[in-house]
Amino acid sequence: METFAIYLLKVQVVISALYLVYRLCMSREKFFGINRFILLGILFISFLLPLLPDFPGFHLNNLDGFRNRVFSVNPFSGWYGRTGGIGKAASSVQNIPANSGNGHAFFSKISPLSLFLLLNMVVTLILFIRFIVQILRLFRLIRGNKRRLADGILCYEHENEISPFSFFHCLVINRTRYNEELYAQIILHEKEHIRGWHSIDILLSELAYMFLWINPTVNAFRRSVKLNLEYMADEAVLKKGIDRKSYQWNLLHSLFPSPALVNLFNSSKLKNRIAMMNTKKTSVRQLYKYAFILPALFFSYFIIHPLKSRAAAFPEPKIIAEQNFSKLQIAEGYYQGQRNKNSYLLITEKYNQLVITQLWNGKDVFADIRRDLEFTANRNGAVTAPDKAKRFEFITDKAGAVVQLLVSNGDRWDKVDHYQPMIRKDTTLPMSQIKTLEGYYTFQFEQGKDAYIHIGPTENGIVLQQMWDGKEIHFTAQTPLDFLDDTGNFPLKFTKDNNGSVTQVLAFNRDLWNKTNDYKPQVIKTAHLSPDQLKACAGKYKFRFNNDEFSGKDNPGFTLKFIKDDTGIVTQVLALDRDLWNRVKE
Repeated sequence: METFAIYLLKVQVVISALYLVYRLCMSREKFFGINRFILLGILFISFLLPLLPDFPGFHLNNLDGFRNRVFSVNPFSGWYGRTGGIGKAASSVQNIPANSGNGHAFFSKISPLSLFLLLNMVVTLILFIRFIVQILRLFRLIRGNKRRLADGILCYEHENEISPFSFFHCLVINRTRYNEELYAQIILHEKEHIRGWHSIDILLSELAYMFLWINPTVNAFRRSVKLNLEYMADEAVLKKGIDRKSYQWNLLHSLFPSPALVNLFNSSKLKNRIAMMNTKKTSVRQLYKYAFILPALFFSYFIIHPLKSRAAAFPEPKIIAEQNFSKLQIAEGYYQGQRNKNSYLLITEKYNQLVITQLWNGKDVFADIRRDLEFTANRNGAVTAPDKAKRFEFITDKAGAVVQLLVSNGDRWDKVDHYQPMIRKDTTLPMSQIKTLEGYYTFQFEQGKDAYIHIGPTENGIVLQQMWDGKEIHFTAQTPLDFLDDTGNFPLKFTKDNNGSVTQVLAFNRDLWNKTNDYKPQVIKTAHLSPDQLKACAGKYKFRFNNDEFSGKDNPGFTLKFIKDDTGIVTQVLALDRDLWNRVKE
């Protein structure tokens, strides 16, 4: 949402800067065809320039002073960290949970840019409805009158008290109010509008005004578009040999009300038109003024685009703090675990740090900004080596909004609008019913390697024992087949077959364990080795695990197998029957 608001503001800046150059340097020159091209160019460039990418590889090493001055007056410099430019803008409107119960907090989180866009769109809608009504009135006025061909153009004659006008290929006029001389001049004038498709210019300027109505410069711009078209038509009439004073006199004596969106024979800017007709033809030497549009275009580009490659040239702490704060701000919200849909994180900004709160136990983890949207864990201010600290990286969509959190341990968390904690419904089941769940269950975390758990009854529910490390987790019944651990973070759901026998259990809403009668406990054999044999295995190993084998007593599933070369020297160790570590020299 804010991306479009920033875009509109940038369009406002460009069209104001370019139109100011036109008004000061070109509007009084009688190069009306060039002026028309310039005005249409300003319109198109104003909407296209903000969409152009910045050039991170473009450097101005010899223009640091100029670059600093441009940045210092740039109205968007405070938003660069917040938006990252068009196409990468990230919304700073917070995801507020529906159950927060605080209306004031909700409105306080809406940024001024969002309010600006909302107001702009409301007025734009009103102006668009008015535009459609005006178009319909024009068509009704044109089609409701008789038509005839005059000097190669279609004339629609009526009896209303309105000024003659043209709209695309149609000329609308009250024939009875004008003598032959004035009628011929009107035909010449409007024929130039029709031949040059001037109605397109007017409609384009009106459409631009709908979106940029808040900028008074845009209203002046569309008036200049209409006035320049009248200059072109007046010049065409005078080139046909029409007496200038007679033509100006007829303009003054043919003033009537007129509809909108049309080319008028006697527009309200008659004073300007008559003054322009009486000025001398502009010298070709004045064409140099049109070159001023190029530096204005160059300046506008650097005003509206973030200079990413020049960030080091602006080390002001205030700017850096604002950019860091914006990166912290867009990351705020609730995140739901992909592995466990019952797990939620709440991320907030506090003291220029991210606070990651584990909602299942209330534990806070503080994270410092590393770069862009990457953070590292900071445990109560303790200094941790960057390669050992837990890292957090926020993933954004094409619009630049944060949608996911990636943790260095591989966990992914999806950003959600609301926090929906699981509501506990602890219940007590009869022991006979709980015993039907008892037994061993198997699952393959890795293909070809079975892992086992054992589920047994307790007074208040069941206990799950992980057979690879002996860890026990207690669960309480929520329904006859649904159980939840004490933290509320680990759900189990049992499945029965058609005979009513339990056959499976679903853990974390993801891992499906099958009940089995084939479990054979691992037999651990302890061997006593001499100090020399142990010393032969000592050393440093670089990742990747045959004769001597060890097993940790606290973790019987963790095995080490050492490998010797032909000379009897240990060179490798295999961990977990999977990861091979190479011995390295110290």
